[in-house]
Amino acid sequence: MSTRANTPADICILGGGIAGLWLAVHLAKTGRGVVLIERAALGDGQTIASQGIIHGGVKYALTGAASAASRAIARMPELWRNALAGDGPVDLRGVQVLSDRQWMWSTASLLSRMTALAGSKVIRTPVQLVRERAEVCPGLQPAPKGVDIYEVPEPVLEPRSLVASLARQAEALGVRLILGQARLEGQDVLAGSVRLSPAVVLLCAGGGNAGLLEQSAAAPMPRAQSRPLHMVLVRGPLPVVYGHCVAGLSDKPRVTIGTQDDPAMPGRRVWYIGGQIAEAGVHRDAQAQIAEAKRELAACIPWVTLDGLEWGTCRWERFEGLTASGDRPDEPVIVELTPSGGASNPGPRLLAIWPTKLAFAPLVGERVSAMLTADQPPADLNPGVGTPWRHATIAPLPWDRAQVLWSP
Repeated sequence: MSTRANTPADICILGGGIAGLWLAVHLAKTGRGVVLIERAALGDGQTIASQGIIHGGVKYALTGAASAASRAIARMPELWRNALAGDGPVDLRGVQVLSDRQWMWSTASLLSRMTALAGSKVIRTPVQLVRERAEVCPGLQPAPKGVDIYEVPEPVLEPRSLVASLARQAEALGVRLILGQARLEGQDVLAGSVRLSPAVVLLCAGGGNAGLLEQSAAAPMPRAQSRPLHMVLVRGPLPVVYGHCVAGLSDKPRVTIGTQDDPAMPGRRVWYIGGQIAEAGVHRDAQAQIAEAKRELAACIPWVTLDGLEWGTCRWERFEGLTASGDRPDEPVIVELTPSGGASNPGPRLLAIWPTKLAFAPLVGERVSAMLTADQPPADLNPGVGTPWRHATIAPLPWDRAQVLWSP
């Protein structure tokens, strides 16, 4: 297939996950001409694999001292609530809110109770000890005395509806979509039969950024790191739970549980479980990880019966900007590269972006928008460039993937 002649473009975004879609909407609202290129399904990878929690830093403060991560993310729930109310650069009124809050509970040990209390006092999120069990989600209401439960005002969103909402807005704002594998060639971006000559290229492809950076031959060459997860899936007649079971002086909850209804069977729900078990379980096979999950849930939420449930696991890779220690970055990583063409032939501005967490999407939008000046007129794109948005698919939720093997 022949490649079309160069088509001018203002901003070309590579990657249709939370960072790419959020930036497409945010920047299109400023009058920029935006093209988004996605090689697979929208949201595929880290976005759809997230638990949809808009963290405000509480779980990062479980050691009793506010960390850089907890301070950096403290603003995010407010920014997301504004968006959910239709205020701000991105309008999320169409997104399904699974819960407007979540809960943090302790096991009955004194140490874990003290840890939960410490986590509630060191950041500005107004965490409150719940006095009445009727005020918490159904799955925590039977918790006995001695189990402290804290209300955490951090919303939980349904990831597919978030992706769908951003895609609808992008389409309405005139963002052009191209489905296919992108590559960088000199000063151009190629995708299928389309060759674009953009003024700005934003790399938002997660693990795909590494290969794109190698094609760019720009400097400095930022590197990413991968942090794997082995998540646990449980389905059956489960109660609704959103939150973290904490124990010990750690910034990682023992388990983090999210809940969704299973549309395939009325009355059946799915628990999607992360936390320390997902990080520590990367070296276990599925059977061993399920066995460990059963032990952890029996310790963390023993009032819920685990009989007659189906179990599965799934693995994900989280790609983030590289840190010297290898630890998770405290905030989004955005690196601007020097074009390889030199001052006389600079080519497009090139930014490599790793949002670190789904909750940081508004901060990515703010920072990238501030870095890009609007002193150039929007490019006049050829009307034939792009794919109708109706042809795009949204990645399936983790438990709807054919690769998941369910067992008793």
